[in-house]
Amino acid sequence: MNLKIMSLIMLSCFCLNVNAIPPAPCDKPVQNLCCDNPKPGPFAFKYPRDIGLVCPSNFYVAFDLLVMQAKENGLDYAMTNSSGGQSANTIGTSPLTNGSVKGYTTGDNSSWDLGGRFDIGYYSHHDFWNLDATWTYFHFTEDKSSSIDGSGRMLPFWLTPVDFPSATTAIPAGDASAQWKLHYNTFDLSLGIPRHSSRYFITNPFFGIRAAWIKQSYLARYGGDQGVNNPDIALASSPEMNAKNDLSAIGFRAGLNTEWLVGLGFQVFGKIAGSMLYTKFDVDQSVAQFGNGYEVSNDFIQNIPNLEVALGLGYRALFNKNKAGVVARVAWEFHQWWNVNQLRRFFDEQSWSANKPVSRGDLTLNGVSISLGFDL
Repeated sequence: MNLKIMSLIMLSCFCLNVNAIPPAPCDKPVQNLCCDNPKPGPFAFKYPRDIGLVCPSNFYVAFDLLVMQAKENGLDYAMTNSSGGQSANTIGTSPLTNGSVKGYTTGDNSSWDLGGRFDIGYYSHHDFWNLDATWTYFHFTEDKSSSIDGSGRMLPFWLTPVDFPSATTAIPAGDASAQWKLHYNTFDLSLGIPRHSSRYFITNPFFGIRAAWIKQSYLARYGGDQGVNNPDIALASSPEMNAKNDLSAIGFRAGLNTEWLVGLGFQVFGKIAGSMLYTKFDVDQSVAQFGNGYEVSNDFIQNIPNLEVALGLGYRALFNKNKAGVVARVAWEFHQWWNVNQLRRFFDEQSWSANKPVSRGDLTLNGVSISLGFDL
């Protein structure tokens, strides 16, 4: 081997060793700036949601205004018969004609009330997990009334059927009114993991716990002298039924949030969530009716499910040199609660032994949510 070849080999080894020398202890390390915004992709697998902020603190808050309508099965207070000449002693044997149910189950004239929702959350630095806490409050009050003129009749649903349909103690009324009050509170704590399934579609499956407190009061009053043949009995004394139907619950909740990024800051979003709750009911019910009323108190435990569905449109923008974001959203929501109404009705005209909770006593809420949120 000649001298030139040996010199080239030694020079090559020296250069490699120089490049392999580690930095000295006092040398400054390469800075990994938190403000770096790496390019998206590749898209073969899901990757953490990118909220687009410069140096985010990963906190967010949102405030929602709820404009909702409430309905509940089993709160109908009367059935009216607007035509026909039925008397009190035939109303039990002849069918009602042109009958109309009055209550809070159906009807397009149900009122709308306001509620609110407060949401706060945090995206962790470990794989961008999302911890979210939400409180929802809704208050609903509605009064309804109905009256019968002429030969029409009205069947009250909440009075005791004493000797019904005997003409001497007939119950059919001429006037009726009802008032329903609802106080609705839920608190949700959930853990999710938002991911880009693609550049324009985000999914966030989540699970957690839900606590709920739903308090209801119900008052039904009846009056008039329709069908009363005994002068010693007058419905002008306004018999009434008072009730409260409260529940407190806790259980598991799981669901899925989705976002479709359609461009220019706009997004279409959807949500579905379901819960199964361990529920304690506190039910009190009483009727004052010609000295033949009743009082019922019932506390018990039952598992009940509920379901939430929402679909809406949102807009998101950055401000303060991309250090914060604002999100405006509007959505239509459905909330379904099964077996909430546990009030009882009595059917036996002698001993009142035949009684049971109203059937399909479900509570439904539906309406609009208008949200303003901030990413920090």
